[in-house]
Amino acid sequence: MDTSQLYDLRRRIHDWRNYSPEVVFSILDSIAKEATDKHSILESKIQKTLKAFAEQKLRQDENTMFPIQKYKKCIDKAHLVCLQILKVLNSSEPKQKSQQKGRVKSSYLFQSFKEQYSGYVERVPYLNAIADIILNNQWHQEIQSQLTEEKIKKVVIGIEKEIYEKNVQNGNTAALSYKMDMKSLCKFISNDKTGELTIRLFNGQLTFHQAAQLKSEDWISSEKKKEVQKIQQDALEAQQIGYYDQVMENVYQGVEGQTCKKCRQKTVYLQGELQTRRSDEPTTKFYKCIKCFDVFRTG
Repeated sequence: MDTSQLYDLRRRIHDWRNYSPEVVFSILDSIAKEATDKHSILESKIQKTLKAFAEQKLRQDENTMFPIQKYKKCIDKAHLVCLQILKVLNSSEPKQKSQQKGRVKSSYLFQSFKEQYSGYVERVPYLNAIADIILNNQWHQEIQSQLTEEKIKKVVIGIEKEIYEKNVQNGNTAALSYKMDMKSLCKFISNDKTGELTIRLFNGQLTFHQAAQLKSEDWISSEKKKEVQKIQQDALEAQQIGYYDQVMENVYQGVEGQTCKKCRQKTVYLQGELQTRRSDEPTTKFYKCIKCFDVFRTG
């Protein structure tokens, strides 16, 4: 998971009062699964927000969507996630594995391309950077077997050309836009831990033009999409559960002596009250019927 995604999860944890306990727990679970990169953790500062959330004392008067007691398991989960992140931060950098036999260093792939790839920005370093990421991946052997030198050159040249031509129209900012796009592309490919996304460039499932648009939805794995859908589904279910919990609470707190003016049944509850007249006169009270949901007022 990259820094921007961790930062988004950090923002959600910071605003935990706006979410149900189920959604907060799901967010913490996502952090536990994805926060494995030391650099991204430090850049997003997510450990500070998690620590603050885990160490807070829940007050009964806390302004939350749901009863404060239901958030206790989220606090316990946050403690575990903090410990996990601390282990990642304290771990030493793993030594890079030696290059596999028969694979070439990317710095030589585009060594003779300097004159051919001249323009408003120096392009060869970025060609080599993308090739380097692809060559030094830890993908499955079946995917690696498809990454011949000629195919890598074809893919890297194809997508770089699309990005270069896309930014020509930016005038004075063309070089800066190109560099930013190429860095984004490098990040997308680096985050593809299984290779299932990048290999689409090699088999034609993702065209060079599509990839050059750098849309995040084109670089999200099927597993991540399922995770996002689950979070959205959990949020929807939590909202529905919260609604029916509130209805049941209102039923138990039905106001004695009031009758619905529409359906004449006696289970109504006080929805609110306003001072619509002078301050020395009684307030106007608004009631809602549990059965037909009609709203009427008294006073």
